[in-house]
Amino acid sequence: MDTGRTVYRLTQLYVSGLCLAGVFTLGWLFVPRVRESIQVAGLWFGLAGFGFLIAVTFLLLHTQR
Repeated sequence: MDTGRTVYRLTQLYVSGLCLAGVFTLGWLFVPRVRESIQVAGLWFGLAGFGFLIAVTFLLLHTQR
């Protein structure tokens, strides 16, 4: 499997996830009874952690060649 294509696809999925999370966050903030900033912050922290995990995995796989 082509590494460049895999990285591109993973990046595309990550950015799509960020956009989807952004839309959900906007909807979440406009619903008055669900405004809990800790949960929204946890959502964004989870997405950022997932992106970091992808980057570290790619770097580890790339340096082991």
